Amino acid sequence: GSMWPELKKGDLIFIEGLDNPRNVQIGDIIVYLNEKDAFTIHRIIKLDEETLTTKGDANNVEDKPIRYEDVVGRLYKIGNYNARIPKLGFVSTTFSKFAQK
Repeated sequence: GSMWPELKKGDLIFIEGLDNPRNVQIGDIIVYLNEKDAFTIHRIIKLDEETLTTKGDANNVEDKPIRYEDVVGRLYKIGNYNARIPKLGFVSTTFSKFAQK
């Protein structure tokens, strides 16, 4: 829910890999590996020499800066639209819960 209204809980999103994580721009929605070894999907709000800073659109505070090396990919766009399929992400999360049992 941190990217609402741009992305909604349960959306299946498409991510494009990046040959060079430094080829991102302010405003890009990226996926990165956070300090808990989990993925975070947030928007870039600041670029520095060694780090970048993100923030969820629905969050009040920005995230801690991350290293460019932690960027996994960027939200894929089709024209000016984010590549997402509403609600289809619930299917993959449901199946992954069954696979863990």
